[in-house]
Amino acid sequence: MNPLRLILRRLLSGIGVLWGAATLTFLAINLSAGDPAMAILGGPGANPSAELIAQVRAEYGLDQPLIVQYGQYLGRLAQGDLGDSYNLRRPVGQVISGQLGATVQLSL
Repeated sequence: MNPLRLILRRLLSGIGVLWGAATLTFLAINLSAGDPAMAILGGPGANPSAELIAQVRAEYGLDQPLIVQYGQYLGRLAQGDLGDSYNLRRPVGQVISGQLGATVQLSL
C-alpha cells in the first residue's frame, strides 16, 4: 500500500475519533440530569435568583438551541479553547497544564 495513502487514512481516522469523542462528551454533559446553570452556580443547595440563572445561561450560551451550542463547542475546541472549570473558576487548559509536569513524571 502507498505510504502516503496510509498516512492520509490514519489521519482521517484520527480526526473521526476526535470528533466522536468530542460529540459524546458534549452529549454527556448537556443531556445529563439537572440544569447546567444551577451546577455552575453551586448545585442543588444554592438558591440563586431567576435573574442570576438567566445571566449565567446567557453568559455560557445555555439559552441557545442545542445545535448552536454544539457548533460553538466544536469551534472552541478547534481553536484549543477547552472552556472554564466551573469548580476552580479557571480555564481548563491552565488546570491541565498545571498538572502536566507531575503526570509526565509519573508516566516515566
